[in-house]
Amino acid sequence: MVNRVTSLRSLIPIEFIKGKRSASDHMHAAVNYIKYLQKNIQELDNTRKNIISLDEQNKSSTIINTFQQNNNCVTVNKCEDGMEILINVNNSHKEEIFSLSKVLRWLLEDGLNVVSCDNSKQDERTLIRIQCQVSDISSGLTVVGLQKKLTDVIN
Repeated sequence: MVNRVTSLRSLIPIEFIKGKRSASDHMHAAVNYIKYLQKNIQELDNTRKNIISLDEQNKSSTIINTFQQNNNCVTVNKCEDGMEILINVNNSHKEEIFSLSKVLRWLLEDGLNVVSCDNSKQDERTLIRIQCQVSDISSGLTVVGLQKKLTDVIN
């Protein structure tokens, strides 16, 4: 029995066993460790299901979806590292000022880490390219949903 308890103790991480304990304490620590592992497995399974669901939603929709409103256009592409956002803004309406800081703040609040942001101007149009990483997979962001929200933000 002592050999079995010693073997069990060697399988349990040190965080679960603190100091010298009795055999019953080792059993209790093993039960807690198994519950901890089961919880982690369930969380990973839920994350996997969420990723599969997001992937299926993105496959069913077109990779590049464009919504136009007030001559401003938002395009969102899914890439390996996260999302690429292209915003095409019409600057001919001087009374409507586009706020890039508002968009960037909204992205950060919605769980996207902005990696890079580039813009270029030509005539009365401004093209803004924002590269983002999704910080929270479980947030449920989709390409279409992100496009709709960004379209609302810029218009």
